[in-house]
Amino acid sequence: MKKLNILPQISILERYIIKELIPPFILGLAASTVVVELIGISFEQAKFVANRGLPVSTSFYIHLLKFPAFIAVSLPITMLLASIFVYGKLSIKSEILAFQSHGISLYRLIFPALITSFIAALIMLFVNEIIVPPANYLAAITLEKAMDVNRENHINKNIVYREFSQKNPQLKVLFYADSFTNQKMQDVTLLIYNQYGDLKQIIKSDSAEWNNHLNNWIFYQGVKNFINRDGSYGELIQFERLSVNLDRKPLDLANHNIDNREMNLFAAYKRLSILQMTGDEQSIRKLRVNIQERYAVPFSCLVFTIFGSALGINPQPRARINALGITIIIIFSYYMIRVVSTGFATAGIISIFWGVWLPNILGIGIGSFLLVRKSGSINFR
Repeated sequence: MKKLNILPQISILERYIIKELIPPFILGLAASTVVVELIGISFEQAKFVANRGLPVSTSFYIHLLKFPAFIAVSLPITMLLASIFVYGKLSIKSEILAFQSHGISLYRLIFPALITSFIAALIMLFVNEIIVPPANYLAAITLEKAMDVNRENHINKNIVYREFSQKNPQLKVLFYADSFTNQKMQDVTLLIYNQYGDLKQIIKSDSAEWNNHLNNWIFYQGVKNFINRDGSYGELIQFERLSVNLDRKPLDLANHNIDNREMNLFAAYKRLSILQMTGDEQSIRKLRVNIQERYAVPFSCLVFTIFGSALGINPQPRARINALGITIIIIFSYYMIRVVSTGFATAGIISIFWGVWLPNILGIGIGSFLLVRKSGSINFR
């Protein structure tokens, strides 16, 4: 009985090019990861060991925890190096011209590299979302513990939380606290509005905390002011302890003490929903940019592969290119554009989409243009 093969058939040509890509990919990934790690953490860790007494064993453990992040960062660079090397090698050995003489198009030649880069992009997305966030968090906590720093004791200032009606955009609640420390809000002001958006109550207290058993807020040492329909102050009640039925989101907002690099997409979207209640547009845009980058950065694997393929394929078999020099120029240019465009997006000068995706769009455009030129110069069919 003939076996049913549900996977698409891979041609001999595709298997050959993928096989050629694997050795430089592995070598390039190892080299790129080491370089990225040296730039990203090794020098900083050396300072901690030399100047602040960080144990070498702790520094080594932090390096291991950061390793997945550096592998992910290195994947696009690796695809660029591997594609330049492989297609440059095929050009030098005149194999590109041989394929052309047999009617094989340029686009079919680069298809295996694009498939490889797509797999690399999926791996990068998986590593960045599943492995990197908890590893980054554990690395940060390990370093903070070694440096006698406790992020739980960090004092947050100016906690602002807004809650709007679900039926209309009217403000329901405005919560403000001067500071937050040890799970307690200090110098709290709470404004409560009616369904028409008119101020109904003002509560001021020295402190407030969330009660997990009662599932509400407890305000301490304060006053509660009722507002009349004409806007004048009504009854004033002083209290030592007051239970207030309010969502715990102000606590979630104040209690958020993890960096964006320590969150996966699910946590980032959850954080965004809380931030949107605060009206802090700068923080909201910054997080939106970070979320968009989670999708755009893996896509750069395909961008760099198109670039590498276009640069590697050469109509003159004996011509050689400086792969390392070209790689450095492309990487530097890409990341410079990315830093500037995402900075503009965060500042609100351009849209978040264009700010995050502009480097990829430019990369695909320029890379495709180079491929079309190469196709014409080698007379691919």
